[in-house]
Amino acid sequence: HMAFSQYIIKNNIFAEKMRDVDPSIVLVASGASPYEIGTTARWIPHRPIAYGSRFDWTGGLLKNSSDYFNYVAEHIYPLPGKIFNEKQQKFVKIDAPLVNRVRRPANRVEGAAEAWQKYMKEMPWLKNSGKRIALDEWVARARGLQGVLGVGEVLNEIFRHTDIFIMAAHTSAPLCLSYNGTESEYRGLGLVFKLYSEHFGEIPVAVSGDRPQRPLQGTIGVDKPEHTSGSDTYPVDVMAALSKDHKTLTIAVVNPTEKVQQLHFSVVGGEISDNAIKWIITGPDIKARNEAGKKPEITLNKSTITHFKNTVSIEPISLYLYRINLEN
Repeated sequence: HMAFSQYIIKNNIFAEKMRDVDPSIVLVASGASPYEIGTTARWIPHRPIAYGSRFDWTGGLLKNSSDYFNYVAEHIYPLPGKIFNEKQQKFVKIDAPLVNRVRRPANRVEGAAEAWQKYMKEMPWLKNSGKRIALDEWVARARGLQGVLGVGEVLNEIFRHTDIFIMAAHTSAPLCLSYNGTESEYRGLGLVFKLYSEHFGEIPVAVSGDRPQRPLQGTIGVDKPEHTSGSDTYPVDVMAALSKDHKTLTIAVVNPTEKVQQLHFSVVGGEISDNAIKWIITGPDIKARNEAGKKPEITLNKSTITHFKNTVSIEPISLYLYRINLEN
């Protein structure tokens, strides 16, 4: 641990020396919003942490070192099966339904975004400064198919806030594969990144609905944002994006329930064609997982739809991606 008053001195000296050698270098300062500090720091006397206090690491960097970095790091390591009890000032175990367990990591993304929005309100210069959050460490902290759904919701939430997050890097990328020395297999996590990286669009599209996500238990400012993450399509989570040439619309849907969900949607500002491609990641149960040398339990399947309709059925515990051409 280093006191913040000492860290900013070290950070500024480091930045000056690096830029002396390479003026084009992009620097990421080691930040932490009250949401991150509140979850990961064990030495804080009381949580939630006040913005502008000596424990508000990112806020302090923005006020004291803004000329010495391009982006600020944020890490997301949610504690599975626990919520923060403000009266007891500790994390306690909770038996939450699946839909809430899946949403908790994405909620932390929303918390980081809300923190940045508070900074912009307090420091208006920040909005047009070019500074953003580098989410350079994050995990969903759930195995098997539950992890697949959690990662899908995290990616959807990051895409909703591309005005705030400049990048995101999942911790321990090798976990995308299971390997035993002679064989390898995509884990569910790897299938999610393969699907999104190869087929999801590049220009985020706003998604609205008439069923807001329900708040989770926890403490606002520690493990719970003021506004619950996700699209207003409870219990499913939906995110959409256009291809760079505006000719294709992709729609990602996460169903974190063990029931079939019906989704009806309409597109404003464009006409969709009757043909679509559908990918689905799912498995026989929420604990399904893939291991090298064994038949995969979590699968990624692709199919073609020749008569696409605006109402679709989303299978239980599954992640869908639709790719639809737009009519001229």
